Amino acid sequence: MKSSHELTQERGILLEQAGAILETMDEEGRAEWRPDEKSRYDAAIDMAGKLEGQIQDRKRFEAAQSAAILAKQASLADAPAAPAPARPGTKVEIPRTYGRLVAYARNPEGELAAYRSGMWLRASLYGDVMAQRWCNDNGVGVRGALSGGVNTAGGILVPEEFERAIIDLREEYGVCRRLMRVMPMGSDTTNIPRRTGGVTAYFVAENAEGTESDASWDNVQLSAKKLMVLTRMSSEIADDAVVNLADILAQEIAYSFAVKEDSCGLVGTGTSTYGGMIGAFVKAIDGSHALATVAAAAAHDTFGELDLDDLTSLMALVPEYAKPGSVWLCSTEAKSAVFDSLRAAVGGATGGELTTGYRPSFLGYPIVVSPVLPAGLATDYTGLAMLGFGNLGLAATLGSRRGIRVGLSDQRYWSSDQIGVKGTERFDLVVHDLGSATVKSPFAVLTGGSG
Repeated sequence: MKSSHELTQERGILLEQAGAILETMDEEGRAEWRPDEKSRYDAAIDMAGKLEGQIQDRKRFEAAQSAAILAKQASLADAPAAPAPARPGTKVEIPRTYGRLVAYARNPEGELAAYRSGMWLRASLYGDVMAQRWCNDNGVGVRGALSGGVNTAGGILVPEEFERAIIDLREEYGVCRRLMRVMPMGSDTTNIPRRTGGVTAYFVAENAEGTESDASWDNVQLSAKKLMVLTRMSSEIADDAVVNLADILAQEIAYSFAVKEDSCGLVGTGTSTYGGMIGAFVKAIDGSHALATVAAAAAHDTFGELDLDDLTSLMALVPEYAKPGSVWLCSTEAKSAVFDSLRAAVGGATGGELTTGYRPSFLGYPIVVSPVLPAGLATDYTGLAMLGFGNLGLAATLGSRRGIRVGLSDQRYWSSDQIGVKGTERFDLVVHDLGSATVKSPFAVLTGGSG
């Protein structure tokens, strides 16, 4: 069945043919028809008139058809149908991958999860009918047939395999997700009760009434902010590339989220760049948390100048209740210049470590690195935070509002024949317990010494 557009084109050709006959007569200054000119002209005009009626009928049909499709898509989005369970005993043929998987386990189960995620991407983001059928037959939920710019605003829920890969990588790449307390947020704003004082014990005389005391509490407020990552991908994905498609996209989204969360939680300054969040390394030296910071010895203002006494002075700030779960927190550059250097000075790796591998630690506590932390080997850090030690889980809370969502735009990179893919999450992060001038902090930082 021809579309209204195709019929309109045919009518245009007929009218051009009729007009060419009249133009020839005008150019030659003739008022009389040549043999067969009149019959060809009349035939073209008659057929064009018949097509006009067909075009109007076809347009009405197409309008009704489009309305039905939009209504179906809306109903699918509002009430997604449960995917059909995978047929028992069916073996999924997975095409070979180009390179090692990163976001998924490097085993048959990981490759299957990556393939299922890749087919979901083709079905949901690219509107591939064959992929949609495959997902339905193999138990992968597809929330509607999304294509041609649909879903450029809100995003769609991702399948378990894809979201799990992003979450696992985000927690592997990110420090805050691993070390801070993570709380689910049931609404955009959540208050977490915090104990600020406990009950007091008093001596009491025989037959005398005891002295009453109460624990004191306040609230830590979490207010969810939306974080978005936008990247581009080819508009054409071959069948044997869907595994790598899922693996690469999961890496891109997870790493971007992890770096931004760490930036907000560790070095955030409260500006819009960090969603209004203030990081632990910044808050510790703001003048209101004297026992959360200690200066290195005089003239120890670069990483290469720090020594064991500087590090033990930092450890001494953290109270015993916070020592379980404490870690050293620094950049990779600081780890090499400080901890690895001190370790090498006392003999380097032991025979056991050469056999079983070296797990970064110092004085019994793990060393955790983050790319957002101070890293300048020649930088003068006088009065500035260089590295940290302590239990971030007792000092800060990360609130997670919802899971990962993925959206699509086929307009943004139209000229490059690429598709824009965005990932979003909603979270907030508050560093709420760094002690004071009289109360020790569960987490502390070392600053460069002056002089």
